[in-house]
Amino acid sequence: MCLARVPSRPGAGAAWLTALRAAGPARRMDVAYDLQALVKTPSEVHASVAALAAATSDSDSDVRSYVADALGEIAADPPVAVPALARMLGDSQPDAGLHAAIALHKFGT
Repeated sequence: MCLARVPSRPGAGAAWLTALRAAGPARRMDVAYDLQALVKTPSEVHASVAALAAATSDSDSDVRSYVADALGEIAADPPVAVPALARMLGDSQPDAGLHAAIALHKFGT
């Protein structure tokens, strides 16, 4: 994990959203990975799932895969997460679609 490179809590708000949209794909993957370990409160979960769901359309397929993994690990807020993951099933990169399918399985869909 790269927790030292991201704000200490998702509740830091805009800092997490900015980090998830950072210029480098490696940074965005770090944030997606770290979010799944840091979200605690319902409001943090909702904000994190919303940001991750938006990132399912990232331009980098590895980031999309990490985002799908994070959504599957958090496995919360299905009305937001499940449609975003379902859209990824048709991803142009098969690995990203596979990660989305695995994440959807964790939601029981």
